[in-house]
Amino acid sequence: MCEESCVTRFFTAPVPVIPPDVVVLSLGGKALAGVDHAVFGAFSRLDARLLATLRPAIVTFPLIGADCDATQVVERLAVLGFAGIALVLAADLPDPAMVQRELQSLGPGLTLCLVLGAL
Repeated sequence: MCEESCVTRFFTAPVPVIPPDVVVLSLGGKALAGVDHAVFGAFSRLDARLLATLRPAIVTFPLIGADCDATQVVERLAVLGFAGIALVLAADLPDPAMVQRELQSLGPGLTLCLVLGAL
């Protein structure tokens, strides 16, 4: 699973194996390759009640999605006090370190991992 050090580094798809007993909430309709046990949800439904009901250990979402982008998701997860791992799915980027810093600044308490080549 995502290591604590992922706050300062990136993964290249495919990501590490996520055990089947771990609850994964996938926003934006995209799942990680090899994860067949994700619960799909819309960004508009991301609230304290959903997190309390599902108790996801991991939330995945695209860097740029149809109904939201990663900045919105990161800000909302931070406000809701999400204590799990946030995996941002992205295509290859020219400067992933900058994207990581920008997103991490929006949710300084989050364990945030940028997964490159995941879309």
